[in-house]
Amino acid sequence: MRPSTHEDQGAADPAAPVALPAPPSRVPALAPLAAVLALGLAAYADALGGAFVFDDVRLVRDDPFLRELGRVLSPEGLRQFPHRWFAFVTFALNHRVLGPAPWGFHAVNVAIHLGCAALVLALVLLAFRTPRLAGSALAPHARAVAFVAAALFVAHPIQTQAVTYVVQRMTSLATLLYLGAVVAWLRWRLDLPARGAAGALRYGAVLLLALLAMKTKEIAFTLPFAILLAELAFFDTTRADLVRLVPVLATAAVIPWTWLHASGASLSGALRAAEALTHVQTDLGRLAYLATELPVQVSYLFLVLLPIGQNVDPDYPIHRSLLDPEVLAAAAVLVPLAALAAWLWARTGRAAARPLDPAARLAAFGIGWW
Repeated sequence: MRPSTHEDQGAADPAAPVALPAPPSRVPALAPLAAVLALGLAAYADALGGAFVFDDVRLVRDDPFLRELGRVLSPEGLRQFPHRWFAFVTFALNHRVLGPAPWGFHAVNVAIHLGCAALVLALVLLAFRTPRLAGSALAPHARAVAFVAAALFVAHPIQTQAVTYVVQRMTSLATLLYLGAVVAWLRWRLDLPARGAAGALRYGAVLLLALLAMKTKEIAFTLPFAILLAELAFFDTTRADLVRLVPVLATAAVIPWTWLHASGASLSGALRAAEALTHVQTDLGRLAYLATELPVQVSYLFLVLLPIGQNVDPDYPIHRSLLDPEVLAAAAVLVPLAALAAWLWARTGRAAARPLDPAARLAAFGIGWW
């Protein structure tokens, strides 16, 4: 092979640096997902041998209605399980496909948890593609950030009860659908120029996932507002964008409507139903419930940071006044946390004088979601 000459390079300056192609990524695109799923399987492999415990026996193992999938899928099933119908559909499917043994129910619970972790990964990746975060110094490392977030989610011990207690599928499945709806919204929003059938199907997926979440557990009531938060956090929202959100926000009526319908279309009956649903195994008044919840939230924050001393059935002290020292101490943690979220939000705004890296907006979004 002859050596190259100046003539070989045309009119280019021979002293100019030659642009080399970017080296291919050494990490395959699906490697973070595979690693997260493997980590989750390793963490919960022992769960497959668990037995039915507590409400599993009454609500799953011994309920003859769940052995008739057709009845559960019918309007009769909706009347039988008006608030958490879709969760019971999955229990009935478990009976039909995998039989009554506990391992099948545990296997589905683990699969749901792995699905949640995959959606956490997708949520972070999509967030770094949005206009607000695309310019972050972390955006080129979005896969690494997403992997860390999903790995913490899938293996954190605080998830143990939601994954291994069969009836708590209501929580983990609602979370799967909740995360799925937010991810579907981000995907639709990023592909907004797509019109016609493709765009309609993507938007329809958001609404379907939201409706199923709300028919799985009442915690999904906040889902439309989480989507609104994502819109405001990651996009330069216009009035037209807010109009597009109206059908999503309208799904917030599903759970109150279900209460109203189940109580015979009586407002007083719906209020009594809501009262009963939020007083499970307790006769605490509203003030005592609120006062006790504040230190409970801080306890969960502590467990997120240092997961020791977990208890499946904790005996938590009741607080009957917002002025109790423990309640005030909890407020001293929660109020600055909310203030931190507001500060991060403001410092990543378009008009911020000394803006932070846009990734701080993701932290503010996480606190706001929580």
